[in-house]
Amino acid sequence: MVITTNAPVYVWFVGENRKDAKLSVYQKKGKFYVNFEDNESNVVHSHKFRTYTAMCEYLDLLFENVLLDNDYYTPIQRVQWDVPGFTATIVNVDVMDNTHVYETFTRCIDFYFATLKE
Repeated sequence: MVITTNAPVYVWFVGENRKDAKLSVYQKKGKFYVNFEDNESNVVHSHKFRTYTAMCEYLDLLFENVLLDNDYYTPIQRVQWDVPGFTATIVNVDVMDNTHVYETFTRCIDFYFATLKE
């Protein structure tokens, strides 16, 4: 199977007392681009990674940070991801620490980018 579109992967970090944060990941000319929009603080961070491995390391660290956060007033409560070719998935943030849940998320991304044809 070859996916011919280059739609971004989206991840939303959702909380009841905060504006959503949104992550988008896409590939262009062999590089991987990540935009992280924290709408709670009106900050956008953009990164360009030369390798898929470096981009995955960033994602791992981002999720580790989210899981460590103890913000009492504006906690992130749910994570939603939308990987092209898969159903959108919403989970409680605390289950992202479950190996099966996180590995399913990363395997969907692995599959998508491995089959993407620019």
